[in-house]
Amino acid sequence: MPGPQVFSTILALTMKLSVFFAILLLVMLVSATATTPAKSCQDFNIPVTVTSKNYIFGPRFDDDFDLVDLTDLNSRTADITLHPFTGVENQTGSYTISATFCTPRDDHAPKKDPVLLLSHGLNFDRSYWNPGAHLETYSFVDFAIGKGYSTFSMTG
Repeated sequence: MPGPQVFSTILALTMKLSVFFAILLLVMLVSATATTPAKSCQDFNIPVTVTSKNYIFGPRFDDDFDLVDLTDLNSRTADITLHPFTGVENQTGSYTISATFCTPRDDHAPKKDPVLLLSHGLNFDRSYWNPGAHLETYSFVDFAIGKGYSTFSMTG
């Protein structure tokens, strides 16, 4: 059976490790809260109804030569013979645009009034600007809020 000196050494080592991990946890919590700016965000669903005038494409292609004739816009008779549209038709569709408005909680933020309009690219949604993970590294919204700007990000 080990002596009392071994137990006291193990106890001292355990206490040192506990203090170390407590300090490490405290540093992680402080740095996490320090890098995420205070913001107030509100989500919106905006209903939109759009009507557009669409041209009706008329010619039928019986073979590949007809298609080539359509694309031959450099011919001398293109202004006479080229009539690809047979009319106009209105089409209406209803959509919902989802959006998030974020503003700094600090009422005295220097640039709070200008709003940055954030529109994502193809195959993305508004989470492109404020992803769910690693906000201190990848969130443009948090970066802008940290600089005092308000943001409006939307998904079309």
